[in-house]
Order: sequence, then structure tokens, then C-alpha cells
Amino acid sequence: MIELYTNTTSNGRKISIALEELALPYNAIKIDTQAGGSRTPEYLQINPNGKIPAIVDPDGPGGQRFVMFESAAILVYLADKTGRLLAYKGAARYAALQWLQVEASGVSPDAFWLFYIGLKEKNEQAATMLRTDLARLYGVLDKRLGHSPYLAGDELSIADIAHFPWVAGATSWQGIDLEPYAHLRRWYGELAARDSFQKGMKIPA
Repeated sequence: MIELYTNTTSNGRKISIALEELALPYNAIKIDTQAGGSRTPEYLQINPNGKIPAIVDPDGPGGQRFVMFESAAILVYLADKTGRLLAYKGAARYAALQWLQVEASGVSPDAFWLFYIGLKEKNEQAATMLRTDLARLYGVLDKRLGHSPYLAGDELSIADIAHFPWVAGATSWQGIDLEPYAHLRRWYGELAARDSFQKGMKIPA
């Protein structure tokens, strides 16, 4: 059974959603990052970068125990392990990896710093800048989803899973109105109705 080291963050929920969607047995272990849980010597043996999420797969490559950290890398690993949510080769694979990178280099850091600098530290200038760029990125996603049902094309992929937890926070804490983004709202509603996404968003309890 895969061990998932996680917390109630968008990055953590990407992995629990993927595990649910792939129907892979796993045990969620909550790491209290605010209390230094990700900086203990024990946890740093799993993730030397001292962040969540991370997984330990007892049945990794060659049947050996394998440790993975960094959420985008974990998503690729789980998809390749199961042969699902990421095409083996060709245009569909590269499209998924391309949109996965949009999340990793754009949506995720914008939203992360919006929360910590803009909202927690009440830096209005930073909040406005980050919110503006995040809204721009949601526009990019919306335009893409006007041409295909999912970000990588006709099939659900890890790119969709990576973006979902961040888009889930658009109106609740990011302060971004999704009304102008009809295609993004359609996509979000369809994914939010899936049992795997509902369950994954509640991990850890």
C-alpha cells in the first residue's frame, strides 16, 4: 500500500485525487507543516526538500520500495505506474506535460504566494499583482478548454488533476470571479462531480 505524506493543501490534494482516480490503495499520513512536521529528521529521509506531498511505494520500479516527492513528479510517476491519466507517447503525452508545467510554474506559485504574502501578511500590492496574474492564467485555461473537454485533449489527465485544487479556491479565498470563464466553469463542475475528486479533496481528514 502506498504511503502518502500530505496535508490539507492544494499540492497535497493533487495526489490524493490521483490516487482515488487510479483506485490505488494508499494510507494518508498527515504532516503538520506548521508545527515543523516536514522538517523532522525522519521526514527529511523521505523528502530532503522538507515539503509535502511525498509518497513511498513499496512496489516501485523493479518491485522495490521507491520514494517520490514534488507533486508534479508524483503525478507523472503514478500515471506511468498504472498506464492511465497520461498517454504513453505522442502528442497527447506532451500536451499533458505542457499543461502540467503551466500549473507547476504559473498557477501554483501565484496562488501560493497570494495566500502567504498577499493574504496572511496583508500585502495589498502583492495580492493585487498575484491575483491579476492568476486571473490571466485562468483565462488561458478557459481558452484552452473552449477547444477541448480537458486540458490535454479528449481525455482526463494529470494536468487536469494538478489544476483542480487551485481552481477550487478561486472564489473561496483567491478573490477571483470565475463568471467570465464559462469553459473553465464547465470543466470544474464536471470534475467536481466525480467521486474520486470529492474524496481526494477531503484527504487528510
